[in-house]
Amino acid sequence: MFRGLLTVVGGWSWRSKFQIIEMGDDISTCTRDRCLFLVNHQSTADVPLLMLAFHEKDHVLESIMWIMDRMFRYTNFGVVSVTHGDYFITQGKHVREYQMKKLRDHLLKVYIGRNRKWIILFPEGGFLSKRLETSVKYAT
Repeated sequence: MFRGLLTVVGGWSWRSKFQIIEMGDDISTCTRDRCLFLVNHQSTADVPLLMLAFHEKDHVLESIMWIMDRMFRYTNFGVVSVTHGDYFITQGKHVREYQMKKLRDHLLKVYIGRNRKWIILFPEGGFLSKRLETSVKYAT
């Protein structure tokens, strides 16, 4: 189901005539290594483009784990992501310690237990346009 979902979503980019051009180091040498990908989330187009790029890499789709906001659990791809073993995190200071414990347990049980290799994380937890004011305040 997961591969099929990524094929469909990645296909949106392909059908729209987007092309993925990778620059810099060749990450295909890391497909069997444990890696954490920190992605700068700019728009809703980011995820389909990533899915298209990952679809082209050998051994990635079966060993990838996404960490995403809890609200995505209740979307059309949430059921597939739950079955796949992705992690849904709740944001906020009031649940931070609890979420870190839950994430640690999930990493031990699912990430290591299912021999996952890549973790995909949007560290800002949302679109830059919605987080800019808070980010600037934090930076100063």
